[in-house]
Amino acid sequence: PDGPPWQTGKSAREFWAAYFRQVDVSATLARDEPEMAEISAAIQRPYTRFPYPNGNESGASRAYVMSLMSRYMLMLRLTKLFHLRAWFELTSGKNAAALADTLTMLRLSHSLSEFPFELSELTQVSILGSGLQMAWVGMQGQDWTDAQLAELQQEIQQFDFLRQALLVEQGERASYSNSIEWYAEQDFASREKSLRAPPFGYDQALPWRLWLDLHAPRFVFTRALLAANAYYDQYDLPAIDLAAQRIYPNRLNEGQKKFGSSYLFGDRISVIDGSLIEVVRMQTFLNEAAVACALERYRLAHGDYPGKLDQLVPQFIEKLPHDLMTGGAMGYERKSDGELVLSVTAWTHQGDDNKSVNTDFIFPTSGKWVWQYATK
Repeated sequence: PDGPPWQTGKSAREFWAAYFRQVDVSATLARDEPEMAEISAAIQRPYTRFPYPNGNESGASRAYVMSLMSRYMLMLRLTKLFHLRAWFELTSGKNAAALADTLTMLRLSHSLSEFPFELSELTQVSILGSGLQMAWVGMQGQDWTDAQLAELQQEIQQFDFLRQALLVEQGERASYSNSIEWYAEQDFASREKSLRAPPFGYDQALPWRLWLDLHAPRFVFTRALLAANAYYDQYDLPAIDLAAQRIYPNRLNEGQKKFGSSYLFGDRISVIDGSLIEVVRMQTFLNEAAVACALERYRLAHGDYPGKLDQLVPQFIEKLPHDLMTGGAMGYERKSDGELVLSVTAWTHQGDDNKSVNTDFIFPTSGKWVWQYATK
């Protein structure tokens, strides 16, 4: 299905079951079993973290960035293996093994926490999406036991993407400042050489806008740095409230209006906002997934789902997460066709005409980010 299954309510279980009947993946999985077993065991250690490069290299150096990118790609490929095996196990009725691989994917994602770069954050989100998909499929198929759901719920509740987002915004601010200050000190030849070297590797004729950027005098870079600092101080960082566990998109919309046309910095605002939207969206899905685990545990204990989410507290969940956008309660609905739906307010993007614009799964037309599936 196109998009996360918890939003579409559509499972790919039948597709994968048919695929595994036609394609024998056992040889591929057996080949990588020793390494996967080693990683599964290591990632259970409470302080296991992604192996970031160290030594004398600066975090802004090209060698450091290239090393990071290669390691992130390895993590993503590794996740695909665990994802494939989890599908194989779940469609074969090996639920315990499928859960183990699902937990491994969640832990791999968590191992990328506490590193202040967008690239790390977005890699973490990508890996997490694979883990959440398998968690959802198991809930939709009612495959997990109470103990398995409790373990899954505990792992899901360890994520704090708002805290991570604040750390990343601060790190990206420092990285941008360092880059701008470096460019301000260089002549045109040094700036162009930097652009054409890895990891950028720009090998085409320079378009006029880029040529103009590289020839800009020092004061232009200074103005860009001032604009960036003002944007982060007045709009970006205040939009994240860790104490209240809230996000305030309107502040970012105001910052976009004020600094969106700022030379050398304005174009970056959409990148900043885009990564923040993605992690807030993922934290929302994590909150919904934790509540969904509690709902399934309640069903196993009582034979049916509760009438209200409050009935889950405190036996099945210590505290109900709230809507990150409004601070209100999470929506809960059981439709007449048996579908179960958890929902919260989605991020609303302000277009140039100052009207709400909702598109695709990032900005759904319903205005809600949901976790839904048909119950048996």
